[in-house]
Amino acid sequence: MSATLSTLHTITPKQENKLLSYLMFCWFIINALQACFLGLEGDEAYYWHLSQNIDWSYFDHPPMVAILIRIGEAFGHGSLFTRLGTVIITTLSVGIIYKALPGYLKNIKWYILICASTLLLNVYSFITTPDAPSLFFSSLFLLTYKSFLNKRSITNSLLMALCITGMFYSKYHGILLIVFVVFSNLKMLLNRYFWLTVFITTLLFLPHIYWQYQHDWPSFRYHLNERLARHYRINHTTDYLLGQILVFGPFISLLFYATCYRLKIKDQLLRTHLFIFAGTLIFFLISSFKNTVEAHWTLIAVPSFITLCLALINKGTEKYQRLFRKFAIA
Repeated sequence: MSATLSTLHTITPKQENKLLSYLMFCWFIINALQACFLGLEGDEAYYWHLSQNIDWSYFDHPPMVAILIRIGEAFGHGSLFTRLGTVIITTLSVGIIYKALPGYLKNIKWYILICASTLLLNVYSFITTPDAPSLFFSSLFLLTYKSFLNKRSITNSLLMALCITGMFYSKYHGILLIVFVVFSNLKMLLNRYFWLTVFITTLLFLPHIYWQYQHDWPSFRYHLNERLARHYRINHTTDYLLGQILVFGPFISLLFYATCYRLKIKDQLLRTHLFIFAGTLIFFLISSFKNTVEAHWTLIAVPSFITLCLALINKGTEKYQRLFRKFAIA
């Protein structure tokens, strides 16, 4: 291990938690200020309108973002309160992602630098869309999955089910995370506790399915048919590819993509993150041949991107680490 990463051993667990707390505090303050002084986007106004009538689903999205807005506005009205729930849960997400890391990759100083230089994570830490609760429950799921790998139990199955349900009530893209986790660990299909998780999640998601049934499946018809582009354009794909350089950096993403072939996967948790990150990007690349793909739809892959970055830094030379630091600061 290189000299830079070995500095981890000079930081006590108490100091590590203190630095993580400082990061979360600063994250909350900065995003609260942005939430207060930057005007709402059109989509946020639309979600605010939905929040005035809480239901099990809406035309194009599950209800979690509307619930989040409603909770924030219980304390007042205005852009800060409309976004308050988002600021709180994304601040929590920053802490949860760190706790969900494999133990040997935990280095709080590198983690702070990567979080601060990942554009997608910063922008959607105050803008209120379904992506914020999706990131929160995805991060929480990865933490519970880490525990599940260490101990298959009814408790961990229940916790995973609650996280998955939260993901599904946030954004339909949550299903991708589950699919790629299963692909990365096919032995789960033979595990009774995994099927217990599936059963509990299904029960908890039934109210949403029933609402869709009552209203003739509007969300499914919209996403699977009505919103598809009639004709393919090359810019659907090129814009997506360029967007994935921008949203994951942009500078650190260039270094990451150029050196990711060096990754050596030695444990199940890191293998899972590789499947999530690569699978998410490939899925939306294929989707770009049918429709416009928004760059931020890959937000669910941010925890895996951070984890894989730390894995590259962990195995990198001092020269590589210095270069990564310069790109991150830039």
